[in-house]
Amino acid sequence: MAARLVFDSNFGRRQRKERVYRHFHHNFEEGEFSSRYRFSRETVAEITYMLEPYLCRPTLRSYAMTAHEQVLMALRYYATGDKMTTIGDTMGFHVSSVSRSVRDVSAALCDIAPQYIKWPTDPAEKMTIKQGFYSIASFPGVIGAVDGTHIRIQSPREYEHTYVNRKGFHSINVQGICDHTGNLRAVIFYQRYIFLIRKPPLLQFNNGQMPGSTCVG
Repeated sequence: MAARLVFDSNFGRRQRKERVYRHFHHNFEEGEFSSRYRFSRETVAEITYMLEPYLCRPTLRSYAMTAHEQVLMALRYYATGDKMTTIGDTMGFHVSSVSRSVRDVSAALCDIAPQYIKWPTDPAEKMTIKQGFYSIASFPGVIGAVDGTHIRIQSPREYEHTYVNRKGFHSINVQGICDHTGNLRAVIFYQRYIFLIRKPPLLQFNNGQMPGSTCVG
């Protein structure tokens, strides 16, 4: 019996391995921080505060990533486009943690986006925007400035050909409209000719639903 106990303690059971965390906390200057994350520390703190209810979940694990760490990893990915393995090595996290953070932060941002990105519907608000644009360039009736870009993506499995843009690579076409103060008022994204949201604002212009209003770009 004594021999069995000695065997179990030394050979028969897998020894518990202590977990070692190597998360790197870089003391960047403000300019260095902004160049890596595209936001100031103060703005990142505000973003973290808004997303924290969506990112912090109950867990039985001995260590859980904070909302701040998840936001930093996601912002680093958005800002640089580096591989997740590179971001993980740089910040001291496993690539799976980076992947989950990007997924969860992206989903959280989509959830709260309607609270901040709103197309003006009130007549008084529309008039304020038009007056703001007129004061900038003396151009009447402008309710938004529009521009777009192509976000490169990996080739999807389904409907692959609809994601190929005129430059020959796969992308999602993203279009944004802002008001006279630079606040984003609408985001429209689509592959080629297929809209991925319902009733984008520019279709309302084309259908004559916004008489006396113009978007410039």
